[in-house]
Amino acid sequence: MKGTVAKFNAKRGFGFIRSDQLDDEIFVHITKVDGRRALRPGQDVTFDVEETEKGLAAVNVVVKGAESSSRGKPVTIGIEEPKDRAKYFVIGAVILIIVVAAILLF
Repeated sequence: MKGTVAKFNAKRGFGFIRSDQLDDEIFVHITKVDGRRALRPGQDVTFDVEETEKGLAAVNVVVKGAESSSRGKPVTIGIEEPKDRAKYFVIGAVILIIVVAAILLF
């Protein structure tokens, strides 16, 4: 099936596709997009439709003109790796210890 991205929230990883063949917009999650690329409103896509308990959802979504996911790295938008969070926590803890030590020494 062919359609156009109506809206997509890259931070939350989901949006909706408008199709000429269906009246309702179809839900799409970034995990169902080839290469897990974030979509942009207005992009032309091809996709299959799957019935879920919440309604129709797009699967096997491919952006028209985009390279296959086997050729490049997946793009993730707005998602921090857990190891990055741990690194910032350690840096914050060290700074806090230095500040407390400086206050106690003076």
